[in-house]
Amino acid sequence: MKTTELLGEVAPDLARLERYMADYLENPEPVLKDASLHPLQAGGKRLRPALVFLAAKFHRYELEKLMPVAAGVEFMHMATLVHDDVIDQASTRRGWPTVNSRWGNKVSVLVGDHLFATAVDIIAKSSSNETIRLLAKCINEVVRGEIQQTNAAWRLDLTQDQYIERIGLKTASFFGACCHVGARISGAPDELSHQLERFGFEVGVAFQMMDDVLDINGETRDTGKPVGGDIQSGVLTLPVIYALRHSADRDHLAGLINSRAFNNGQLQDALEVVRKSGGVDYTLDLASQYVDQAKARLRDLPDHPAKETLNNIADFMANRPV
Repeated sequence: MKTTELLGEVAPDLARLERYMADYLENPEPVLKDASLHPLQAGGKRLRPALVFLAAKFHRYELEKLMPVAAGVEFMHMATLVHDDVIDQASTRRGWPTVNSRWGNKVSVLVGDHLFATAVDIIAKSSSNETIRLLAKCINEVVRGEIQQTNAAWRLDLTQDQYIERIGLKTASFFGACCHVGARISGAPDELSHQLERFGFEVGVAFQMMDDVLDINGETRDTGKPVGGDIQSGVLTLPVIYALRHSADRDHLAGLINSRAFNNGQLQDALEVVRKSGGVDYTLDLASQYVDQAKARLRDLPDHPAKETLNNIADFMANRPV
């Protein structure tokens, strides 16, 4: 589904957001300008700013108040991606060269810092201390999740609960925060803000689970990154955790992971063990449960076209191509 179809209710505002963000990244330093614009030009569905807009639709929608915050959360997201690509030594993202592959790690770290600072600057000029506090808390949770992921690298004893805690911090908390701040800026009551935050969190869990399935079952031309990249770097996701518990070939899989060095044949071997184990189907089923929980949060929300759009976003999480 195209972004304009999936996010139809706020598609015109997202188009305006693109121009707004590009203008805000104007800079007298050519390298900083070009490298900062690079991840913006790589595209993306802009789900996080879309959630800011959509969550505000149920109360008092004031685009001029929302636009800086929507831009700020996307700048924060871009900053985390730029830093992640340095950590992972990634050369492509969404089929687009990464900042570090074009300008090197030193410039990439500085660009990520610049994007974070730009996010704080734009939000501080237009919003309340509460919004800044909520988003700062969210970024701290993202960092905690990334640290957990780093500490759990190559660990064969990783549990499902630890995995869900990790993706809750590194992915889902950001989705939830976007819904929360959008609702709060619109003046929505606490209960409505809370329901939307929980919706965002549960959708975010499903989003990350589907991302992890795509790393096992996807195609590089669709995902824009090499298939099997997680397991190759020691990041054990739920399909792999399941296979290590239930596959008849779990000892073989454990041996491959313990080697910490996959040639292409060994990587394909490991992926095949995971696929045959039922781990992909198990993860898909669990992601669908989170989607159902998220959609249940919307039932008592006021009737508005944004409600259907949020339902469509939830369904998209459960039906991304695998």
